[in-house]
Amino acid sequence: MPEDQERGTGGGRARSVPPAGPAGEGGQPSRARPAASDFHGAVKRPASPHGAGWGKTQRVDPDLGGGRGGDGASLGARGAGAGGPDAARREVPGAPPAGGAGGAAAGVEGGYVPAGEVPPSAFRGGEAGGTGAGLGGARPAAGGSRTPSRVAVADRAERLTVKAYASDHRPTWCPGCGDFGILTALKKALVDLEIWPHEVMIVSGIGCGSKLPDYINANGFMTIHGRPLAVATGIKLANPRLHVIVVHGDGDGYGIGGNHWLHTMRRNVDLVDIVENNQIYALTKGQYSPTSERGFKTTTSPTGAPEDPILPTRVAFAAGASFIARGFAGQPNQLADIIAAAIRHRGYALIDVLQPCVTFNKLNTYDWYAERAYSVEEEGHDPTDPEAAWAKCNEWGDRIPIGILWRNDQAVPYEERVPGLAGRQPIVERPLDDLGAEGLERLKQAFL
Repeated sequence: MPEDQERGTGGGRARSVPPAGPAGEGGQPSRARPAASDFHGAVKRPASPHGAGWGKTQRVDPDLGGGRGGDGASLGARGAGAGGPDAARREVPGAPPAGGAGGAAAGVEGGYVPAGEVPPSAFRGGEAGGTGAGLGGARPAAGGSRTPSRVAVADRAERLTVKAYASDHRPTWCPGCGDFGILTALKKALVDLEIWPHEVMIVSGIGCGSKLPDYINANGFMTIHGRPLAVATGIKLANPRLHVIVVHGDGDGYGIGGNHWLHTMRRNVDLVDIVENNQIYALTKGQYSPTSERGFKTTTSPTGAPEDPILPTRVAFAAGASFIARGFAGQPNQLADIIAAAIRHRGYALIDVLQPCVTFNKLNTYDWYAERAYSVEEEGHDPTDPEAAWAKCNEWGDRIPIGILWRNDQAVPYEERVPGLAGRQPIVERPLDDLGAEGLERLKQAFL
């Protein structure tokens, strides 16, 4: 069922971010991909005083949390009310005056909150004092100042912070939605890799999570329902220097977009595919999706969903995906490491993110996942072993593996195998006048 009843078509909405400015040779910022490295073991989870009960309580990192009065552009690490005992010690150039003291009230003062009761301010901040709007951007509030959505960076050597990714738009997600954790993790991964906003293209479809391009200051393209992978493929082929990241839900990616999903994996297009898997169509008020459990009761299945769900990781392995991972929105630090590994991977990278829908899915909650999820890295899983990877990709039930399940570093990206593109100047840099009609025809024939 289409999820665009509230959202509108959303087709073709695009936004671009101008380059940060001269730096490096020729005044152009370096776009080189970070050197490939072994990310096995890079997935870390925060230590918990509760021992083996991983995930039953969530430590809200002050750097990721943000309290009321903190500057959401820096994820709550600025202002007196930023939340977290270390906030006052962090000195950020150009930080606004101290805001209110809502961090402690939000329950994120370096403490723990129940996994099923993560306050929305833990992911998006608030508006009381300081500079306002949390992850969603930079709304001015009493005693604060406005953070510009376009950060002019005259010197490439200037340290990149999450402020560069702050948007003017505040998320409209429900309080406690797992999408906040995904947005937090994505920003953290991009900053950790020192990737600037103009080097990123975020492509989405239709759905709650597909609103994400509005909430991050980067190039963005909102497509029609189920078509982001097709659009993202075209973007990557035209400009392979961009870090192309697709963000959409399980209905958009595994349902109506399932055809594009299969062929994007088969081709091994060099992009990251983040699927926000909440096991329901939430934007249209709760219908069962391709990943809903059989018997799951929704508005379209009052007696229970009649279909068996797909297991995305199993399908991805069978389709030839060269990177398969699963994350959990309730563990943004770990998810950020997974996203960073996926960005560095050369080829298609699927990240199936388990994302609670606190409004319409009362079964698959934060606590439900926490009781079942475990870190494959902690159990010594080798993601380069095909047999071990296949076993993990098929595992679901009482135990749910989290982390990098499969990685094939030998797979060649699609854009390096297309005759019209391999070893040649990117299309985006070729003058159309020089190509001419014959040149354009040859390029077209290379794909036939």
